[in-house]
Amino acid sequence: MAHPDSDSAPVGVIGGPVRRHPLAAFYAVTFLVSWGYWIPVAVSGGGISHFPGLLGPMVAAFVVSAILDGSRGVRELTGRMLRWRVPLRWYMVALLPLVGAVLALGALWLIEGSLPTFEELSTMSGLPSFGWFAVLVMVLLINGYGEEVGWRGFAWPRLRQRHSMSRAALFLAIPWAVWHLPTFWIDTGLRGFEVAVIPGWLVGLVAGAVVLGWLYEQSGSSLLIVALFHASLNMASATTGTEGVPAIGVSIMIIAASIVILRHSPATRNSGTNV
Repeated sequence: MAHPDSDSAPVGVIGGPVRRHPLAAFYAVTFLVSWGYWIPVAVSGGGISHFPGLLGPMVAAFVVSAILDGSRGVRELTGRMLRWRVPLRWYMVALLPLVGAVLALGALWLIEGSLPTFEELSTMSGLPSFGWFAVLVMVLLINGYGEEVGWRGFAWPRLRQRHSMSRAALFLAIPWAVWHLPTFWIDTGLRGFEVAVIPGWLVGLVAGAVVLGWLYEQSGSSLLIVALFHASLNMASATTGTEGVPAIGVSIMIIAASIVILRHSPATRNSGTNV
């Protein structure tokens, strides 16, 4: 009796549709996992942390990769998560949001003569306060990897096979924005957002899709680098001490960076992006 190759992708009722529509399958699993957690939390009052739901895109990327390419696909995706041998300049780029936050805090100090405490800089709603570095690590693992392994590691390369960077960013930002929807009814999520802020938030998502997609490609498809950038961005704008002026400053920096990237990027698709 023949034994199936452990590296071969699963076949059958599920395998066929997933191979024909891998992006649709990825989005379906992402929403199923994240919304399967967030919606009950929102319905129950929204008092529980939204962070576990952020793992949905990563879970979806591994599930669909396993269906498409078996254990080989899982190993390849894991390899990009651990791809740390990249030029030092990309680590520096990944930390730029923190530099932007420091500059914004410096401006705030010059204007108001006060700075947030280290405890405030180390506090993020939805996570335990174990100190700044520990919170950064948690954000990197849950928010950085949780989102980027899916959005950049799985969806972005496939979008770039058919679209220019601007179109790929727009087509990624749409489901990315809709995915966040239940968190508007969760205390640690986006419940506190004013309606007037939402258009700016949407523009920020599109700009973030451009910058993160560009960084993913330029760093040799290193998911570590884009996850680190994502975590730095959150630490620079979403802690108790960096809400407000620092968050606005960092958002402006991301939007400006996306404009520069689009102006200097070819208007063609990127067929060589790793999948």
